[in-house]
Amino acid sequence: MHLAGAHVELDAAQGQDAGEALDDPMHLQERLVQAYADAQHNRQGFALLMLNINRFREINEALGHDNGDMFLQQVARRLQSQLHRSDMAARVGGDEFALLLYPCGREDVLARGQAILTAFEQPLDVAGFPLESGVEFGAVFVDLGEAVGRAEPADEARRMPGGAARQLVLF
Repeated sequence: MHLAGAHVELDAAQGQDAGEALDDPMHLQERLVQAYADAQHNRQGFALLMLNINRFREINEALGHDNGDMFLQQVARRLQSQLHRSDMAARVGGDEFALLLYPCGREDVLARGQAILTAFEQPLDVAGFPLESGVEFGAVFVDLGEAVGRAEPADEARRMPGGAARQLVLF
């Protein structure tokens, strides 16, 4: 679909604010702190994915802000369709989103990241018009169970008699 040609028809469509569909960055920060504390207690991993939605600026400029908001609502629905009950998504910038996956393992991050990429291979529907977009993202996986396991030898060395605690050992 050519964006300029759809502008007049899409301008007639009404949409709500796209920010209503996702959590805000402050709630994301609170959930990250909670996920870290829970992960530390339960020795489980979690992941933070930072996403950039391709073509949003182009779509927003060509079709107007109301239609850009409708596009973002579709993005939000698509992202939410990839989340589990304990996960969350937040819009952190114009075309930037953060996903908190908790609890999850390293393999989960890879599989779910691929599922998100696949979900965005299909066009998004804005007022009946298919708009192609994609997503780029980076992920950080935190496995506190693994980190705690690696800390045990350091803790043991700290308790050893005879000055062993004065040595620095990295794992």
